[in-house]
Amino acid sequence: MIADDFWDHLSGRYPEYAERFLQYVNHRRESDNKTDDYLTGVDHLYRVKNASLDFTTAITSQYFGRLYASYLAMVETLGLPRAASSVLDVGCDNGILTSFYARYFSEAHVLGVDRCNEGLTCAAALRDRLCIPNVFLLAADAFEDVPHPQITERQWDIIFMTLCGYEQLDRHLNTERALAARFLSLLKPRGIAVVVEYPSSALLPELHVIARLHEMWTLNYEAFGGDQEQVFVSVVET
Repeated sequence: MIADDFWDHLSGRYPEYAERFLQYVNHRRESDNKTDDYLTGVDHLYRVKNASLDFTTAITSQYFGRLYASYLAMVETLGLPRAASSVLDVGCDNGILTSFYARYFSEAHVLGVDRCNEGLTCAAALRDRLCIPNVFLLAADAFEDVPHPQITERQWDIIFMTLCGYEQLDRHLNTERALAARFLSLLKPRGIAVVVEYPSSALLPELHVIARLHEMWTLNYEAFGGDQEQVFVSVVET
């Protein structure tokens, strides 16, 4: 579906959400990402995007459907331990990836963490729709100076973070090195983190400096509207 047709369809089916969502998308593109106005706009964008499960899955299918398909196919080839007992999904948003991780690591306690309550509501609805019992959800910021006890009460076998690390750099005053260290401190010894970031992100180089081992791949995909986009997928081990 081409972009104009998609927006016509979306506006017809979800008129109460589609126009506001597009306004916040344009606001994000035009704003300085270091201002309070920008960060407030991003918060509003996620709230509107996650106004309902059907709306957020429609948006995700167009913006990230091709990326997710390629990325999840790659996850299945990474040799991650299927018997992992604990998996943390940082910035889980609407829970689409969280649900995949819970099915793939079927014996694991899978915790999705996000700041957006609306996203977590969608994630819970998706979990219930798919009948996935091992997904747990938490409203929290994993990069806070004192993270939520449910994040720190265990060390995690595997942590995933997909396209939200760069947003943490906008929100927190800490250096990239400090944020990378805080992120990796949540892993158990020999734990594995899988991080997806845009090439411009300053977080990946810092993760690579701190981690014991790291590998990185490039994923090219066709984004919404036909543009060619690129992300880095980094796998690091403590």
